[in-house]
Amino acid sequence: MAPDTRNVRRGSLAVGTATVLLAALAACGDSSGSDSSGSGSGGLPSTIKVGVPLDLTGSSAITGVGTGEQAGVKFAIKQINDSKLLGNSKIEGVFYDTQANKTQAVSRTIQLTTKDGVKAIVGYSLTDSFLAAAPTAQKASIPTMAVGLSGAGVTDVGDYMFRELLDFSRLFDGGDPQFLKATGGKTAAYLYGSDTVTTSGQYKHRSALLKSLGIKTVASESITSTTTDMGAQLTSIKNAHPDYLVIDVDTGQVPQVLTQVASAGIKAQVLGDNGLGSAQSLASATAAQGAQCGLFTIPWYVGSKEGGNPQFVKDWQAAHGGKQPDLFNALGHDAMLAMATAIKQAGTTDSAKVRDALLNLSSFSGALGDYKWASDRQPTYKGIDMQIQNGKAAVWTPRSTCKR
Repeated sequence: MAPDTRNVRRGSLAVGTATVLLAALAACGDSSGSDSSGSGSGGLPSTIKVGVPLDLTGSSAITGVGTGEQAGVKFAIKQINDSKLLGNSKIEGVFYDTQANKTQAVSRTIQLTTKDGVKAIVGYSLTDSFLAAAPTAQKASIPTMAVGLSGAGVTDVGDYMFRELLDFSRLFDGGDPQFLKATGGKTAAYLYGSDTVTTSGQYKHRSALLKSLGIKTVASESITSTTTDMGAQLTSIKNAHPDYLVIDVDTGQVPQVLTQVASAGIKAQVLGDNGLGSAQSLASATAAQGAQCGLFTIPWYVGSKEGGNPQFVKDWQAAHGGKQPDLFNALGHDAMLAMATAIKQAGTTDSAKVRDALLNLSSFSGALGDYKWASDRQPTYKGIDMQIQNGKAAVWTPRSTCKR
């Protein structure tokens, strides 16, 4: 079924493209040029260091997340510097692998804020690691854009903390009620990760949400990020005969879960999250079978015509041999572009002024659309409802049909 982009639920501000935005901003305030002391444009230094701590190794449960985010950040840095968005000033990323480890995240954040001289941070792949490390950045008054965190509490750390990915609760609150209304189920079983703030929080929020909508819980099974055999949990779920199977586990575990769901012969309607439509999940025919007709709400879709996404996709494919970007590439790209845009508008790397500029971005245009950051420092874009149909993710509407 071809995606019907007319029915995509997104926020609507003025439409633009990432390239147009870069060019327009680069044209403003660049007349001062550089001086003999090596300064950049206006009040900006010639080199602006931005810390990029991401989980590149350390856990199969986040396979492809941190590396995808890093690729998006690097792509944005190249665009920013090549387009002279900051005039003669350039962004220099200070990259660290935080290894899916809270201790590493804290250590690297201390290094970034005390030794590396960064003026901002764009990073973090896991909410648990961020919540351990972010107080250090907040204490140092470093504007920080959390890239791919879906857990709660990110902006509660302090007024210098922003997020690129919406709190999962906002995505579920937008999509799940529509899914339930369209599919008409009455009971649900849950499979969730019990050892991370994000996945356990997703389960608590989602089970309460579905209960409030009249859905009866018939089974709740948990795994950890190191679980590889979910046979016992899935047998219990199958025997409960749920109408819905709600999956909230680490992104890297989703393909394995879906494969075992298919092997167990579970036919329940799957409700998942962004991991359901990842390239890794759909690469395996068996996993795709387990995901068939699965529903989820996602912050970004490669086919979206919103904001700067068409240009982002075009530019990404040109730079990567025709390969399409994924969600984590888009998140990394927009997080870095937003921070650079705020520095541009502030005309300085003064931390308070960059923070205020982020809050005052009125028409930021990126891969996730045309949006801004609200007073709670969460992005204002809306989610896109999606469904897995015959091995592919397609935009879903209440009129969509799918056969399991």
